[in-house]
Amino acid sequence: MNSLVKARWPNQLRAINGVKKSFRSGHKFPVIVSPTGTGKSYIIFDMIRLAIERGKSVTVVVHRRILRDQIISQLKDEQIEFGVQASGFVSDPSKKVQIAMHQTLIARGLRIFSDLVVW
Repeated sequence: MNSLVKARWPNQLRAINGVKKSFRSGHKFPVIVSPTGTGKSYIIFDMIRLAIERGKSVTVVVHRRILRDQIISQLKDEQIEFGVQASGFVSDPSKKVQIAMHQTLIARGLRIFSDLVVW
């Protein structure tokens, strides 16, 4: 069964397949770089879904509140349970998916132990 829930552009599928291939080849830190408007958010959500389907944990680190709020909204739309590590939120580290403000990670001295980190 294909776990990608929506049709994707060819560049998005290449990015997802490239990351999967990179992990299989033993790389620990594959990077996706893509210009504005090319669907990076959809790539992120597909990678999150693939990871949690395999029982892996994910942390998405963001540096702006607007990005945090956008990701939270989309995770809710996708019905993916998550915790938030940010000022003004009650943390729930038991969730497999965490959204973390990098400023909060630094201020609280938190470390990331997730299987997949999206920055």
